Amino acid sequence: VQEKEKVSSDEVITFPYQVTDYAITTTNHKGSKKLLGSGVWSDVYHATPALPNPSSRPGPVTEASPPVTPHSRSSSTSTTASLPAIPRAYAIKTPSSAAAHKVLREEARILSYLSRMPGNEKHMVPFYGQDPRTDALVLKCMDNTLDSWLTTTLNPLPEPVRATTLAQTFPALAKQLLDALSWLSRHGVVHADIKPANMLLVSDPGSSVPDLVLTDFSSAILTLPTSSSSSSSSSSSTASSPNKTQGGGTWDFLSPHFFHTATRNAAPTPSADLWATAMTLLVLVLGASPYDFLAAHLFRRRECVKQGDPMAYIAYGDFAARNRKRIGMLSAALGVDVEAWFGLVLGKAGVGGVHVDVEGWKVRLLEGL
Repeated sequence: VQEKEKVSSDEVITFPYQVTDYAITTTNHKGSKKLLGSGVWSDVYHATPALPNPSSRPGPVTEASPPVTPHSRSSSTSTTASLPAIPRAYAIKTPSSAAAHKVLREEARILSYLSRMPGNEKHMVPFYGQDPRTDALVLKCMDNTLDSWLTTTLNPLPEPVRATTLAQTFPALAKQLLDALSWLSRHGVVHADIKPANMLLVSDPGSSVPDLVLTDFSSAILTLPTSSSSSSSSSSSTASSPNKTQGGGTWDFLSPHFFHTATRNAAPTPSADLWATAMTLLVLVLGASPYDFLAAHLFRRRECVKQGDPMAYIAYGDFAARNRKRIGMLSAALGVDVEAWFGLVLGKAGVGGVHVDVEGWKVRLLEGL
């Protein structure tokens, strides 16, 4: 008898490879795998749904049987979890080292917890479970990242066309991102590595604006106790896991308090997520980081990020005129003082000071539209 799943459970969902499997896509006759991306802890490969290996399937096997869309998965030791429908393609996130297995197991725990929460399909990449054979995470392969959309679709446009496209898409993308941030916060999760590369886009046939969801929870922490872990054990496990302080380590998106001695080892917080979100949206508007004028001067770049006043650097360097123009054109199109709006989060207010919370910041934008 299947036991009804508890919403607050963080028990890891297992990919049901005995029911439906996947095959990593190869790009040539040598069998080279199709790589979608790489990070500190993992490599992500493209894969397609496949029939399960006959040796792994329980009971009689009919070779001509198509893969079955799983509606639930269960085992003798775990509760059930609803699975999304089988996609056209998977993204298989594999550990890149021995130490990475622990990181991916922790990420699987948080993805499993969030996948049980109402609204998960709106805010996070669909998760099909952790493959017990390899510890790989089985995710839905999406159309694009915000980072690649910015560099390959938005930025190459002529300035007037870019300005129009940005004005048409920015409010909806900003709302989706801030809604996702609020959703994480309500469920006690800090993402800790928000940046354009960790946002996935998928085309919406009924809209000119793509849907946006979050991905890469390898730096995330769960701050609430769950049905399978106490508050103290959850806190200690996340604190001792690799890469749980200073987020994913992308300087330009880090809250400045991570660069100060007294707070550099502090656990990530919702306010740090909001800072990273604001930086992400600023990069979307400008087309690049406000610190890009520093190019390869890494020490100077780090010191500028540490100051916690990115808005001050919009007017610096070779991109100053372009930055001002792009902010001005968006402000005129939306009827909102975009620079002042960003300043509510990214303005100088002490070490990593934030003037508003997520909901307050979103309301300030939408009220002006």
